[in-house]
Amino acid sequence: MAVHPALEAASLTPAVPLSVNERLRLHEMLGRYISGLPTPLTGVRGVPYGPVWPLDTPALAGWRSHLIARLADCQFDYLHAPGPATAADLLAKEAETG
Repeated sequence: MAVHPALEAASLTPAVPLSVNERLRLHEMLGRYISGLPTPLTGVRGVPYGPVWPLDTPALAGWRSHLIARLADCQFDYLHAPGPATAADLLAKEAETG
């Protein structure tokens, strides 16, 4: 789910099948999350700073590969919306029709 005021409209986009680029992006995002490093929304304008703990390990990289492989076997969508209310409205509409 991406909620950001720069988005103009809410949308649901099928995520599968996962492309190679999408698998790499998911690895990056999960690796950043595990390490405590935020993923910038609009790009880095200066030098990023803050504590980054070295919590990633080869075992966690293997776990990420396993998780992404499991995600690739499921059907799910990415939700993009300009705000939380818009996101909730889209989910409610989808629940009514789905």
